[in-house]
Amino acid sequence: MRATTNQIRIGLSVLAKERPLVTVFAALVSLAPTQFLARPGGRVAFSDTGGEGALVVLVPGLGDLRGTFRFLEPALVARGMRVVTMDVRGHGQSSATFDDYSRAVD
Repeated sequence: MRATTNQIRIGLSVLAKERPLVTVFAALVSLAPTQFLARPGGRVAFSDTGGEGALVVLVPGLGDLRGTFRFLEPALVARGMRVVTMDVRGHGQSSATFDDYSRAVD
């Protein structure tokens, strides 16, 4: 379930009261730059925070983007985990030029 604009405003105002403004902005953007994995037919967009902690891969459901995890990612990184998020084929910054969108990946 996606948050409404009003829920986001309320959440940000609560967060701003509890934490410095920098934390609020960190929650709005990915902690890592976008990278691309070239595949036959297109490229897949992902972000990798790096680090030595346990690897957590966050994959959104169809119709969602990796930005769905913008609030979860900083919390996991703060707990020492390495976080990778991705846009599935045809969504977000990933290419929409793939011939096949099935689960099989070459």
